[in-house]
Amino acid sequence: VSADPYYKREFAVFDDSYYAQFGDYYYTRKTTSFDDSETAGDTVTLSSAWSQGTVPSGTKVANTKNAGGWPYSVCSAVYPGTSWTHYEGVIEGDGNGSDNANKFWSATAFIRPMMVTNNGQDATYSVHVDGFTMILDEYVSLVEDASSHDAFRAIQDGDSEPRLAIRGDGRMTWGAGSGAGDTNLYRSAADLLRTDDVLRAGGYQSSDGSPGVTGTIDLTTATSITVKNGLITGYS
Repeated sequence: VSADPYYKREFAVFDDSYYAQFGDYYYTRKTTSFDDSETAGDTVTLSSAWSQGTVPSGTKVANTKNAGGWPYSVCSAVYPGTSWTHYEGVIEGDGNGSDNANKFWSATAFIRPMMVTNNGQDATYSVHVDGFTMILDEYVSLVEDASSHDAFRAIQDGDSEPRLAIRGDGRMTWGAGSGAGDTNLYRSAADLLRTDDVLRAGGYQSSDGSPGVTGTIDLTTATSITVKNGLITGYS
């Protein structure tokens, strides 16, 4: 432990019964730091007094790392050449506390890709990136309360709120990115799709494929109106 870098010297306590159902050492927010001068044999002296309540005897503890880092899943400490070079990486599964750059950290809620280029270089160097692609092979999100927690969020740079959010129960909400979402679409009942807002379509079609009438109908002159499955498909 004492030979590890400072960011890997974090004392973690795993006493949350909810996360315990997913396995030992799965997830915790109860951590505190110690340094290499505070370890002796089987004893670890924390950098500051423990302030997160009592811990029952037998509670699982572990050495972990702080959340200030990120996994270099594509390449690390690489010096690009003078010609185009292809790099790729895959992140999958649950690292379950391991320091594996190609495994998600336990209880990962979302990810944000980033690149650290020209690190430590001066203005005479530049790195060009082309064709950056992120492929989602499979997406499974387990949320504690599907009716109030988002399973997916799309946020652009500078946004304070998501442009698109998909809740665990399938409800989709859109917004401008500067405030809470203002339009939605969701399953209201069996075979019924609903929005609480206004839906504008470029065209309409009844369930048998008949096109709807565009424009307006003057009911004072119309003598016959054809309706199919709740949609006006013709008049004369």
